[in-house]
Amino acid sequence: MREIHDTLLRRRVIPTLLLDHGKLVKGRQFQADRVVGNPVAAARVFNLREVDELVVFDISARREVRPPDFRTITNMAEVNFVPLTVGGGINDRSDVRRLMGECGADKVALGSGAWHLGEDIANAYGRQSVVFVCSSNHPSRAVLQNCGELIVQSREQDGTMTGYDLEAIRRMVDSVDCPVVASSGCGSFADMDAALSAGADAVAAGAFWQFTKNTPLEAKRYLGEKGWPMRIL
Repeated sequence: MREIHDTLLRRRVIPTLLLDHGKLVKGRQFQADRVVGNPVAAARVFNLREVDELVVFDISARREVRPPDFRTITNMAEVNFVPLTVGGGINDRSDVRRLMGECGADKVALGSGAWHLGEDIANAYGRQSVVFVCSSNHPSRAVLQNCGELIVQSREQDGTMTGYDLEAIRRMVDSVDCPVVASSGCGSFADMDAALSAGADAVAAGAFWQFTKNTPLEAKRYLGEKGWPMRIL
């Protein structure tokens, strides 16, 4: 179905940062109870390591029925110089206006409960600013018309560092016409290579950066040696 997967299109390496009340936490199977650092400091360090983008999820916002942590996101954006995607607790257009207009977000990530906001956001800010997040669920074709990018997660793989769900990535790549980001389970550069080979346009990782000495720049060099077009300064 897709025609966007140009062999010359640069692939992206994207750190995923999880927020919980202003703290950076490590997630596993969509839960998190381990504090691993300061999100602002992490954003600053990742910018020094040539990441292509950052994705930030406020993981407790929806559970607590509150909007995203605007203050922490603003502080992160102030030290960030790459595209920033923010998700978690986005319930209406006012949340989006604040994230995009005041906090410094470039894209908003919407779970299935907020996919209905996609059309309004796309009309206001452009389709490229709308990111859908899916795991076992799948957006309808009508809903996907407003999606500029899709993050494919896996509850089973999340935080385990045992590899991406390659079959889920292949299924999604075959059924959408927008870029696909592989997420959940990365444990090695080889896992990233496998996800790109499965059709993903970008690879996201969280725990992999926090619990190994590997860096995004090293990942991009590895993937470049495998023949993937990467942005390396």
